[in-house]
Amino acid sequence: MRAARALRELPDDNVRQHLPSALDMITAFTRRALTVALTTLVASGCSPRDDDASPPALRIALFPVDERGAAREFELGAQASAEEFDVDISWRGAFGNGDAAQQASLVRQAANEPDLDGLIVVSNGARELGPALAAVQRRGLPFVLVGAALPDIEPYIEPVTHVWHDPYDIGRAAAEDIATRLRGRGTVALLRQAGRSTITTAYEQAFVETLAEHPGIEIVVDEALEGEMLAAARSADQLLHRLRDVDAIFASAPGTAHGVLVAQRRAELMGHALLVSVGLTSHLLDALPTRGVTSLIIDDPRRLADHAVRALVSNSRGHPVPATTPVPPIVLSRENFSDYANRLVGR
Repeated sequence: MRAARALRELPDDNVRQHLPSALDMITAFTRRALTVALTTLVASGCSPRDDDASPPALRIALFPVDERGAAREFELGAQASAEEFDVDISWRGAFGNGDAAQQASLVRQAANEPDLDGLIVVSNGARELGPALAAVQRRGLPFVLVGAALPDIEPYIEPVTHVWHDPYDIGRAAAEDIATRLRGRGTVALLRQAGRSTITTAYEQAFVETLAEHPGIEIVVDEALEGEMLAAARSADQLLHRLRDVDAIFASAPGTAHGVLVAQRRAELMGHALLVSVGLTSHLLDALPTRGVTSLIIDDPRRLADHAVRALVSNSRGHPVPATTPVPPIVLSRENFSDYANRLVGR
């Protein structure tokens, strides 16, 4: 500004000879101003960048619920998504299915970590997890709940989203698999779990309602067996005379299905009927290639993890995220055994 004012005050006959030096003054001043501005930006921790530049990496803690193949699959799915979105994920231990207290304790500890941007917590429905998630919410730390719901605490917590397999979809998938294999005609035994949980009840209800859409298929045996394998085997022994003539069996819990397998082996009836169950255990998986089990309706851990990571990323960027994110289950069968089995159990 001073250089411009000096230029205006010069007599006309002097303008031409002083013009170059005045312009030099203006240029030098502009350069100094830009230098000061950029220095201020750097000192404040910012840097000039395009609007499309990637946001800084998120730091997420992930809490699994079991240490076998499903947890490993979940970890692989989370890592793949983390690489895509530049997310830093810390794996907070691996736990046995019954070790809910340890998982809840570590979730509580994470609520007090200042450097975390979010949590992914895999639930098996244990009550201990509810208060821990409430502590996370009080701190204002976003979290995604994966797996089983927590009905006792749900009114008091608000996850970014609940990523899960709808139990109705699982029961429906089992019924459709049997209906397809029987080509719409045949007899079925429904072996419910005694002392049923809300989840297994939903499996069974969906199974019955879906088979009703196939009038050529009839449920001729409908019994409740204990969920524990040995007790289920004793009950299945008593039912064998009724199970000999059915074309397919649906066991709504892994322990029930395993009990049926034990009873069938004793009676040398392995593979005489289709056997479809829910969940993944080493015993049931080993029976797939030997024709003891026909199909297993199982979780898809990689897709669950992928949706969980994407939900936290979207939330951090201010994008809307649905309250629930259902993920279709996998029908693991003899036909696609080689595609899924080895990676699911870490073999």
